[in-house]
Amino acid sequence: MEPTCEDLLTAESEADPVERSWSLSRLCGFYQRFCSEVNSTSQACIKAMAGHCHLKLQECITCGRTIPPVINSTGPKGRIVGGSVTSPGSWPWLVNIRLNGELMCGGVLIGDAWVLTAAHCFNGYEIHSPFFFCIQIELLDH
Repeated sequence: MEPTCEDLLTAESEADPVERSWSLSRLCGFYQRFCSEVNSTSQACIKAMAGHCHLKLQECITCGRTIPPVINSTGPKGRIVGGSVTSPGSWPWLVNIRLNGELMCGGVLIGDAWVLTAAHCFNGYEIHSPFFFCIQIELLDH
């Protein structure tokens, strides 16, 4: 069974580094399923397990939390230059990225779980992980 956020956060907050490492490695053993049976103890498998576990831990730490406001030097300009009216659903791969409910930037869906956007959209933010933001996809009228 995949480790819960509660279990991962409890293990991560363990004061003793040896106990923390043991607890996390025990919980992260779940992700061994992403390795082939032949190489289940290889260095590559261990790295893959650690990567999956780290992603889950980052999700537990960041998703759903309010991020303190930061001045974004690329804030909305208030108008679209050279645009034209279009019908709903004409550009289903385009998304807007919001931070704390406010428009931050645009992006493009490039897969089931990936949004591509410009790097300048994140100017002014201290991001220690590329998985810091949670994106919610919704179908809108326009």
